[in-house]
Amino acid sequence: IIDMNVSTKDAMGKMFFTMMSAFAELEANLLSERTKKGLEAARARGRKGGRPSLPDHKKREIKFLYDEQKLTGEEIAKQT
Repeated sequence: IIDMNVSTKDAMGKMFFTMMSAFAELEANLLSERTKKGLEAARARGRKGGRPSLPDHKKREIKFLYDEQKLTGEEIAKQT
């Protein structure tokens, strides 16, 4: 609004700002709806979201590094 030289001190400026806010909210809502529908469709096709699970041997290795060698999460991430 500053770059567009629109003043919100008069009625037309306030109306313009209100309309732009409404369009921004509409676009955010439409994006949210599309995302939700896409996730639902993917689930219906059997797609599971999220990060793939680690194999058990990798989980044991990480637990060992954390418990026995007292490494931090960052140090473990660099090694594995």
